[in-house]
This record gives sequence, C-alpha cells and structure tokens, in this order.
Amino acid sequence: MTAPFGAIPDVKKASIGRRVGVDLGYERSLGDSAYEYSAVIEFEDEAGLIRYLRHPLHQRLGSLFWENCNSSVISEVEFVDGRDRDAVMLLVK
Repeated sequence: MTAPFGAIPDVKKASIGRRVGVDLGYERSLGDSAYEYSAVIEFEDEAGLIRYLRHPLHQRLGSLFWENCNSSVISEVEFVDGRDRDAVMLLVK
C-alpha cells in the first residue's frame, strides 16, 4: 500500500515524527501545550501546496487528522537551508 503522501504528486518530501523525551531539566512546549506528533510536508512552490490542499486524499487525511487530534498548530512556512550563507536574505524580505 502506498503511503498517502506518496500518492500526491505535489508532495516533495513528508516527514512525520513522534516527540522524544530529552530530559534537559525543563519541558519544551509551544505555548501551553507539548505536542506529541509533528509533520513537515514540503512542496516545490505555493502552487503545489494549493494543489495538495485541494487533493481528495488530503481531504481524507484532514478528516482523520481532526478526528484524532485534540489540538494542533498549523503554519505555512518558507524554509531555506540555514547552512547557506544567503539564508539571512529570507529574514530581510
């Protein structure tokens, strides 16, 4: 069976993970919540993201997501390789 993200052509890369407990003496969280799972889905461009959001498989994944999540943080972010000397240009747009 093909993974759902692999069946959507506009998905360039999909990384999904579960939180690990690294004891540094404090609980890391986002606001008032520590989230159990994380997903980062990469697209070539904004048009690919929009096609993905409209894809029928995304609609099914979205339904499952909301049936199983109590809370979430969703954000569209433009990433660059932080090792690139020109990465700072993203911050001065």
